Amino acid sequence: MSQLMRCIYCGLLQDEPKGVKECSRCGGELVFEKPGAGGQAGAYLFAQMELDQVKAPAGRNIDRYLLVTLRSPSQVPPEQSAPTLSGRPPLNFTAVLDISGSMQGEKLHQAKEAVRLTLHHLRDGDCLSLVTFSNDVHCVLEPTEVDDHLRKVVESALQEISATGMTALDGGLE
Repeated sequence: MSQLMRCIYCGLLQDEPKGVKECSRCGGELVFEKPGAGGQAGAYLFAQMELDQVKAPAGRNIDRYLLVTLRSPSQVPPEQSAPTLSGRPPLNFTAVLDISGSMQGEKLHQAKEAVRLTLHHLRDGDCLSLVTFSNDVHCVLEPTEVDDHLRKVVESALQEISATGMTALDGGLE
C-alpha cells in the first residue's frame, strides 16, 4: 500500500510516486506525510503554501507568487474552544430616552433604533427597563427579564413613543 507524500515547495499531497521522488506539479522534493499533519483531527487551522514555480532561470529577475490557503473547520473543535457554559453574567440594562420636542424627527428615530439594536443583542435572562422623559418621567417598562415576548412588547412600545414637551433631564436621571 502506497503512502502519502507532500511536496515541500508547493504543498501538493500525492501518492508515493514510483521511481524518482519529485512533485508532479512543480518538480519539488517530496517527503512522507507525518501522522497528524495536513488536516488531521486535533488541528484547528490548516495552512498550505504553494509557489507558482520552483525552478527559475539563472541570472534573471522574475516575479514569483506564493499562494497561501488557510482552512478551518466549520465548527471549532471542543478542545480548542473557550469555555462558554455560563457565558457572561446577566445584564441589567435601562434605556432612558429623551422624548422632548428637541428630539423630534431623526434624533428620536436614531435613539429608538439604538434601543432596538440593543434589545436584539440582549440575551434571554438579561433584564431590561425603559424610561422616557420630557416634561415628566414615564417608566414605559419596569425591569423585566428579556425573552421573545418582551422583545415584541418593547418593539411595540417604541413605535408608540413620540417627541413632545420640554426637557426635564433631572427627572430622567432620577
